[in-house]
Amino acid sequence: TEAALLKQIWKEGDIAMMKAEMTRIGKLKLRLALAEFQLKNKGQAPDAQALVKAGLIDQIPVDYTNGKPLDLTSL
Repeated sequence: TEAALLKQIWKEGDIAMMKAEMTRIGKLKLRLALAEFQLKNKGQAPDAQALVKAGLIDQIPVDYTNGKPLDLTSL
């Protein structure tokens, strides 16, 4: 299977590094969307879902280290 092949190619440290990088990119997306929200609305977004509702991001990014959605307190 593809998963077995990937496990042969990538070591656990590589996977952990990729998870951390994907999480960092997700946080960057949230920060950019939050800044745009603040400019447009002259105030703070109550939560990450408000950024989705405002059309600034398609979905709430995932924290790949724990599998949970990121929230604004993680920034």
